[in-house]
Amino acid sequence: MLNLRGASRFSHYLFEREACDQLGLTLADIYLRPAQLPDRDTIRALDTHFRTLEKPLVFHCKSGADRAGFVAALYLLLIEAAPVEIARKQLSFRYLHIKASKKGIFDYCLETYAKTHEISPITFRDWMENVYDPTAITREFRRARRNAGKG
Repeated sequence: MLNLRGASRFSHYLFEREACDQLGLTLADIYLRPAQLPDRDTIRALDTHFRTLEKPLVFHCKSGADRAGFVAALYLLLIEAAPVEIARKQLSFRYLHIKASKKGIFDYCLETYAKTHEISPITFRDWMENVYDPTAITREFRRARRNAGKG
């Protein structure tokens, strides 16, 4: 199991840890911020977890709509080499993800990759290692949101 909220001293985490121990499940913890893109090292850590944790792999955040959706998309892109159009479906209102919120940063990241891939085909892994800039993507996302509000 992959907990996307990070280790904690609060009861929700302690109960989860205890339940996993009792069931003989591995619980891995990684902290993703609710409306912030992860850095490269965090994506690399996720990739390692994707490859090493026992399957079926379960991961969760607080509500399962945003961070979990983005991580599901990353899994599809990194492990299954799925097209970005397929991976993007993990961020959907069907899963209660609202693109028009601050959490739309995750959609914007995948859109940024898709635009790069359209111009010059590149795997997501290569894009993440050589092009991905979460600071620049966040800046562009905020600028686009501000400009959309002026319309």
